[in-house]
Amino acid sequence: GRQQDPNDWISEQQVADLARLIDESGADRDRFLNVLKVDTLAHLPKRDFQHACRLLAQKKAANAKTQQGAGQ
Repeated sequence: GRQQDPNDWISEQQVADLARLIDESGADRDRFLNVLKVDTLAHLPKRDFQHACRLLAQKKAANAKTQQGAGQ
């Protein structure tokens, strides 16, 4: 694999934001990390942060649509 530069990784705040989005969206954390090709959220390159947020937002929206039909 390519060498990762810790200066290129997302901030602790961004890690916390993604962790919250994972919980809110009901995403499988291990599968999500696999899709992003990282071992841990902390090692996500900054350039991939917006993409990761979009993926989780889409998952959250899809789950919300599914739950609307469940008579909340």
